[in-house]
Amino acid sequence: EWSASVCRRFNNNFNVRRALGKSGFMAVEYKGDFICSVLKQELLLYKTLLNCLILLSGVEDGMKVLWERAPLRLGRTCKMIVSVYAKRECEMKRIERSEDKRDLELLKGLVEATTPAVIMTLKIMQELSDEHLSAGNEEWLYDALVGLITCDSLEVRNQVHVLFMTRIKGRVKAASS
Repeated sequence: EWSASVCRRFNNNFNVRRALGKSGFMAVEYKGDFICSVLKQELLLYKTLLNCLILLSGVEDGMKVLWERAPLRLGRTCKMIVSVYAKRECEMKRIERSEDKRDLELLKGLVEATTPAVIMTLKIMQELSDEHLSAGNEEWLYDALVGLITCDSLEVRNQVHVLFMTRIKGRVKAASS
């Protein structure tokens, strides 16, 4: 978790990334299949962490819990991955509407590269208990998912829709007329 956090902070620091790009240490622009090694590391750590916690938590059918705190850690990891993605999406939309678009391609690359991990995470969230799904705070869940309703990825939007229809629907109170 700590390693993923370090990678995430680096990947979100566009000033440092631009400075390293100007010095020739790394590519500043996102070029299709090119992903900087720190972003590759962030994505690999997410996948590894999710897979380990799935095994330890017994989330999959017929599995027993091997570590009693694993389901809560899995819920918190899902929260972190989805929240980071939602913030990146929101920032990307803000930059698209702004005059200063210098970080737009870099941010689009981050979002695009992170999308498969988020789809995996949203699918995992379908299997979590209510307690572990909210990770101790339901507000983050609703805010992050609402933020992803308009995201660029059709697959992410579909997974968000499934979560709203199957898991979130009963939690949200409709305003009375």
